Amino acid sequence: MLSTDQTSPATGGTLPTSQRADALLVVTCRANPESKNPEDCFPLGAGDYQVAWATPDEAAPHTPLRFSYGPWKLVSHRKPPADAVGVLPEGDVLVVVHGFDETAPEGVQTGQKVAQGLKRTGGITVAACAQPPMSQSGALRLARTLQNRLPAEPLYRSLVAFTWPSAHRIFPGYLLDKEEVARFAAFSLANLLADLRAAQPDRRILLVAHSMGCFLTIKALNILSVLRSAQAASRKSAIIVDQMVFYAADINADALQSDPAPNRPSSGLPSETVIARKRNSYGYQALDRVGRLTIYYSFHDNVLIWSPFANFFSEESGGDAGRARLGWCGPLDIATTHQNVVAVDCSACIYDHAAYFVRHEVLEHTARTLAEPAPTTEQPAYEDAPLQTTAEGGQSRAHRLWTWYTPAEIAREGWERFFFDKPRWARRVGFILGVLLFLAFSAAVIYGLAEVVF
Repeated sequence: MLSTDQTSPATGGTLPTSQRADALLVVTCRANPESKNPEDCFPLGAGDYQVAWATPDEAAPHTPLRFSYGPWKLVSHRKPPADAVGVLPEGDVLVVVHGFDETAPEGVQTGQKVAQGLKRTGGITVAACAQPPMSQSGALRLARTLQNRLPAEPLYRSLVAFTWPSAHRIFPGYLLDKEEVARFAAFSLANLLADLRAAQPDRRILLVAHSMGCFLTIKALNILSVLRSAQAASRKSAIIVDQMVFYAADINADALQSDPAPNRPSSGLPSETVIARKRNSYGYQALDRVGRLTIYYSFHDNVLIWSPFANFFSEESGGDAGRARLGWCGPLDIATTHQNVVAVDCSACIYDHAAYFVRHEVLEHTARTLAEPAPTTEQPAYEDAPLQTTAEGGQSRAHRLWTWYTPAEIAREGWERFFFDKPRWARRVGFILGVLLFLAFSAAVIYGLAEVVF
């Protein structure tokens, strides 16, 4: 659905309280969040973010959805954290971080549909009145399932939709978006999470991220885990995010692992002074600031099986996982994965990269997970029971959706899984062969087209 926007004049001071129940709190690091150009991905300065209420305007059927914003409030990294107190909401919050290929209006629409699921009619939760039909968007189904599957006590008080610059094109947009994450968006999300915690230390902060949004979240938490000024004071918890959920995480399968490697003593140093160290992957230390992370993955993800080819040029961890993605196979080695991580295999009910927001099996498990308190002590990472597909409501059992390129997806999936359990050297060989086959196939297509044209 297309979207157009209207702008209210910006004012200084704190953000005024919204007067409408259907208003959505939007946080963005986009410089022009109301731009009509869907490819406008110009960001704010690193670390800054803007906050505004977005209210949907009434629109006739089959017409673009319109929002009225404002006033926008800029929270700058040059100002003290107290500057954000009057801008951010009070109480428990759920932060939603979208993935790759999302325009600013699409991000606002997603958040608005989530907010719709929280409406109450006559004191009765809408979700309790009827099962949401299958035509509803994934975000709305997620919100309603969270409310329907939980006790009367709300899971969170406010929903915060975090949107970040996206090039909104597949190539070279994928690589450019990763650059946007590393250079701008991660710093803004880090400041948002830190400000939420500082403004109200005893609140629950929940976070749901999808696809490249998981990569963005890890980068933001990495910043908070290493900055001296961001560390918790004495006798206070270091946790920033109480519960975190990753759907189809587009990051390395070994990104959350630690490889123990004792430091060898150099000549002249007594052995008792040698301190054991760990070679951590790029996402390991980030989880020091998370109470619990639940990873939902599927071997049938029709996007992540191709992601390793793109990440051949943009890899962050330099891991030896054959660049398999965390959202495709889960943690490569659960034994060396960070504590308080739970992996859930959804292969029986997920055949599409975006289906996590639709399938009732995943939504119900997510609702139960977020409702639980985060662990207070460190627990080893483990694999939870795989989810099984069932028919419920208007949904039949999950099945593969066939298109003209589905045979290629199945072949690619089989190739990846064949080398997945092999030794490290075999995975490297398999990845190299896969790249060569991909290049050969591409060359054959180009040659065939050239023969037809010329």
